[in-house]
Amino acid sequence: MIRPLPVSLTQELIHDIIEWDVNVWAQCLAVWTPTLQQFDVMNTRVLCIGERNGGLSLWFALLGFQVVCSDIKPPSVRAKELHAKYNVQDRIQYEQLDVFRLPFGKDSFDIVAAKSVLGGLKFHYQDRGSRTLENQYRAVAEIRRILKTGGVFLSAENLQGSPLHMLLHRDRRLRRNWRYLSLEEYRYLFSDFRSFDFVPFGFLSFGGKSSLFSWIINVVNKTAIVFLPKRWCYVGGGVASK
Repeated sequence: MIRPLPVSLTQELIHDIIEWDVNVWAQCLAVWTPTLQQFDVMNTRVLCIGERNGGLSLWFALLGFQVVCSDIKPPSVRAKELHAKYNVQDRIQYEQLDVFRLPFGKDSFDIVAAKSVLGGLKFHYQDRGSRTLENQYRAVAEIRRILKTGGVFLSAENLQGSPLHMLLHRDRRLRRNWRYLSLEEYRYLFSDFRSFDFVPFGFLSFGGKSSLFSWIINVVNKTAIVFLPKRWCYVGGGVASK
């Protein structure tokens, strides 16, 4: 059995994988990594969905997996350039896929991964009204269908977060463009899986490039997780096992 390759996560690489709000969202990689150790990279099929710029696909390819990099639209030129930058393009296949209508049979993949995808899904692409909990559940059920028994869905998703986050989410534009999950809804979406374990993280975010402010926010987040309710976190990283 050939286990995933060790990868040194430099700051540049983490930014290329995660793209935004790096110190918070990068924690999903730590949540997922122990699960990956059970897979043989030579006999494992990985599907990454919602991969516009190919960050997660890059990570899996660096670990040694063969990956399908997919999105509702064709993955961007930037994704292909990113993969070429790290010389992993020979491990990656590009597909334009609708997560509600995946063109794969049952038991096709060992791993499916998605970061910040479920909250933006619409069953009818042009209809924002079809961005509902029921349709999020439908998408997860379709992902479960294509997973092999013993396979996993690795997810990192936007949660409702603290009262301040929820107040901001009341903005009409945000409500129309995203559906934020409560902890209970996050669990519900994976209720048909054999198990679902997740870790909530992140109370504050910082999207700028200042290393000082980024460091301060990171310290605040790590301290706050000890004292504040977990439901106030705005990101959840999970492992759902079929």
